[in-house]
Amino acid sequence: MDKTLLGVANNVLLNAGDRTVVTTNSTIGTMVKNSIRSAVNDVCLLSDWPWMQDDIIADSWNNQIATLPDSIKSVRFVAYDTGDGYATLLAMPQQEFVRYDNWSFNNSTIYGCGQYYCIFSPQEIHLNPYPSTSTEQSKFHFFVTKWAEMPDTDSAQLNMPDVFVDLVIARASYLYGVIRSGDPARFAQHQNQFELRAQALRDRYQGNHPTSGGYMYRRGR
Repeated sequence: MDKTLLGVANNVLLNAGDRTVVTTNSTIGTMVKNSIRSAVNDVCLLSDWPWMQDDIIADSWNNQIATLPDSIKSVRFVAYDTGDGYATLLAMPQQEFVRYDNWSFNNSTIYGCGQYYCIFSPQEIHLNPYPSTSTEQSKFHFFVTKWAEMPDTDSAQLNMPDVFVDLVIARASYLYGVIRSGDPARFAQHQNQFELRAQALRDRYQGNHPTSGGYMYRRGR
């Protein structure tokens, strides 16, 4: 399957009854790219798909806050690397978290008395106790869901499994077709395909996402 931006764009153009192009650097190409970009975001909004999930460390730490990159859609849970496994932190609602005073971080009790985090936004995670040294900060892992990256060149590929590229093409074909023709009914079949395929993928991956917010200790890596 051609997963390059140009390949996906040409699939969308063919579905709309338009000619294919040799580059997306044109007026039509820009319209197709915008439709593909919207379709990629729509697919990401459907669920926290497994291929969007990752384990990262924070970009920076300051004032009780771990800052994550803009590419993060959501934070599933936070864990501390003990050296022989992960201790999962306790999630706390914001209205409850702000009532607590900050207390000193002690890594010897990280999985004995509890360590708390609060998601103020996908990019702003507050921790209490707060790890004040870079060594301890690097041991905190954020299990996240990332937005899919939109290819920026014709030869760059959509970084997702083939079945999801098909989903993007169906949605983008509808969006582009409506823009070009102003007739949603004419391209409704592509939207129907998108919805049917999306539901089938939800059914396939249902129950496949780890639960966040609880406390557990895992041995092994």
